Amino acid sequence: MSAGSGIPEEENPFILQINQTRGDGESTMGPVVRARVSEAVALSLSNEYGSIFDSNNDNILGKGAAAGYAAAKNLGFKGTDKEYTSMTHFGTTQMWKGSSNGGFSFELLFVAKTDPVTEVRDNVIKLYKMCVPSLSKFTMIRPPTVTLSIGRMLRLENFYITNVAFTQSMKLVRTEPGKGRPLPMKAEGVIEVIPKMMLTDEIIGKIFP
Repeated sequence: MSAGSGIPEEENPFILQINQTRGDGESTMGPVVRARVSEAVALSLSNEYGSIFDSNNDNILGKGAAAGYAAAKNLGFKGTDKEYTSMTHFGTTQMWKGSSNGGFSFELLFVAKTDPVTEVRDNVIKLYKMCVPSLSKFTMIRPPTVTLSIGRMLRLENFYITNVAFTQSMKLVRTEPGKGRPLPMKAEGVIEVIPKMMLTDEIIGKIFP
């Protein structure tokens, strides 16, 4: 249960759970991190468009149109570059060239109540490890995928963590008489994630159940 909420932690809308997976979005294979999350969750999506017949358009249709225009001039077409540009830009529509790998960002908070090592320090280290590749004897393995969920509000499967940034508030904690160790009592930060595959309308529908 979440402290003072009366809501099971797995259903709490202000607790983000992050599971490291094997790449299928289902099988967990590593650590689990639970963190308080702010009410602001950011999603960014963008698309790129270009004119079909624009010779500067870096796609098959654009290059094909430029080649066709050059062939027409070689066969005696008397139009000018200016006339060609005006005609095509006036009579064409924008063509979808692709989508960016849309991503989410989350503001996270870890606070030590009883043990700053397990409640703050270890969780931040787990997130850093999820963001980087691992090394074996012969090769480098790409960073793991993760599944992220916030109660019944949001579920992200097969995502990569692309950025982890935390500021930690340290305090000297006495470990034995006359000795102390600086430990983080609180950590505030941001993680950014992108999907392994390009987002589609079907995947968006699964993200927001």
